[in-house]
Amino acid sequence: MVLSPFNGDPRQVAFLDPFVRVADVYLAITGKWWFDALPLSEFAHWAPRVVHLDLAVDRNDFPRVKTDFAPPGRRRFLYVGHSGWQKNVGYLSAIARARPDWEFAWLGRGGTNDIPGVAHLGLRDTALASTRALVADYDFMITVGRGDANPMSVLEAMAWGLVPVCTPQSGYIGEPGVVNVPLDDVPAAAAVLDRLQAMPGSELTSTQEHNDRRLAEHFTWERFGRQVEAGLSVDLPPTGRPGALRRMRLAAAAAGSPGGPMSRPGRLLVAQMVRERVIARRAGVRFR
Repeated sequence: MVLSPFNGDPRQVAFLDPFVRVADVYLAITGKWWFDALPLSEFAHWAPRVVHLDLAVDRNDFPRVKTDFAPPGRRRFLYVGHSGWQKNVGYLSAIARARPDWEFAWLGRGGTNDIPGVAHLGLRDTALASTRALVADYDFMITVGRGDANPMSVLEAMAWGLVPVCTPQSGYIGEPGVVNVPLDDVPAAAAVLDRLQAMPGSELTSTQEHNDRRLAEHFTWERFGRQVEAGLSVDLPPTGRPGALRRMRLAAAAAGSPGGPMSRPGRLLVAQMVRERVIARRAGVRFR
């Protein structure tokens, strides 16, 4: 069994290929965007053994902090996360600089000047009352990753009462309470944010209420546990047989991956896999 986040970026997940191909099931923590795109991706051969898991959030850890929205034209945007390449923060910076009269801020790990045009508020404990009061000053949470499996920050924002804004490549699509902006298209993204700035406050409050229902009914740890249990109980067909060129592409991507075979965690995983294969072969198990 493999349990891990999934998105379609080979740099992030190609190292999993040898594990997924021999696993009974791959429990993929991922958004609908990535799950739907799987059959057309470099990982299409995984599809027969992939079970889609949604993330969840505990409302006790992320209580409602946002009550009233700011008036049109004065609403504020908050990014929550780190400034690594996976998060595509250069695009966030470009959006913020396209609307210099608006306030964009950032909670998370990284250098003060990593996202020009976005004020860095630092890394803060979200359990503190002071952090929650700070969050309540913002109206929207924005994240614009190009390869983000299923960011928890979207669900945290929903729980806090902020309206989430994200690219489809952040995993969330088809969620009425989550506003999508296109990837790497600053004018189009700014136009979406313009509409949010002008939206009546009553519509934003309705979005909050919708998100409360989704969190209570769908994005729960109880449901997550049931999904895992069901995934472990089902008998799935084997993965497909990737061609030689695809195996080479995935191996090349994995070589430079933070979890790939050249990294220390990767070396430990490879050693464990080799040991388990030796044991399995002695027991008569054949691998694809």
